[in-house]
Amino acid sequence: MNEDEVQYCDEYKTIDQLYNDTPQYFIDKYLPVWQKLKIRPEIQSIVDEFTKDWDKDNMVGIHVRTNLPPVDDGSRSVWMDYEGFEKEIEKYPTTQKFFLATDHEPIVSHYKSKYPDQIITFPRNDIVRHDNHTDNVSQTISAFLDMYLLSQCYKKLILTWGTSFSECSWWFGGCRAEVVMPTLWDKIPADFYDIIYNKKNVSYNLGGEPVFAEGCRTYAPLNVGDNYTIKNWMVHHE
Repeated sequence: MNEDEVQYCDEYKTIDQLYNDTPQYFIDKYLPVWQKLKIRPEIQSIVDEFTKDWDKDNMVGIHVRTNLPPVDDGSRSVWMDYEGFEKEIEKYPTTQKFFLATDHEPIVSHYKSKYPDQIITFPRNDIVRHDNHTDNVSQTISAFLDMYLLSQCYKKLILTWGTSFSECSWWFGGCRAEVVMPTLWDKIPADFYDIIYNKKNVSYNLGGEPVFAEGCRTYAPLNVGDNYTIKNWMVHHE
C-alpha cells in the first residue's frame, strides 16, 4: 500500500490473505479494477451455461490446493487441514451443493464418494490440475474456469490458506462471500506466516539478513523440514 494509505490498515503492511478482514477502503479502491477485467466471450459462455441452474446466493465453493506433485513438491501440504475442510462441509444439510476446485484429482474422487450428489466439479480431460508452470493453454483455461466458478459461489468459500488462486476467486466474486480457511496453523513455519501477514515496522530474517518484505510470499522462505511424509495425498506428521 502507499504511504498515505497505511492509516487504513491497523496492523499489516499488505492486505494479502485478509479476505473478510480487508479494510473497506481497499475493497472500494481495488474491486472496481477487478470488475473492469473482461472475460473472453467464449469463456463467459461456458461459465453461464455451467451455472445456469445454480442458486449462486446459496452455493458454497471449496478450493483444496494440495501443492502435491506434479504441481509442486508437496511441502505446503503440511498445514492443510483436510479434516477441517470436511467438518465445514458437514455443517450443512445433505441437500447443500458445493462447487469443488482442486489441483489434485484424487481429492475429487474422495469428495464425490464421501458426499454423493453434493459435489459439483468442472469436467476435464487431463489428470493434472492447476499447474502454474504449464505452457498448456487448455490446461490454463481449465484452471481459470475453476477459479472463476469458485467466484460464483456467493454463500461461502472454504479456501486454502496462502494461495493467490483462492484469493483471486474471492475478488472476482465481488468480495461478497464469507471465507473460512481450514488450516493447521501450528504447522506453518513462523517465517513464512510472518511474511504473508507482513506486520508494520517489523523486519524478517531471510538468509541471515533482515528484510522488510513488500511482496509477501514472493520473498517468503519456506523450510518445513523432513518430519512428514505424504501418502494417498494426505500429509502424515512424524
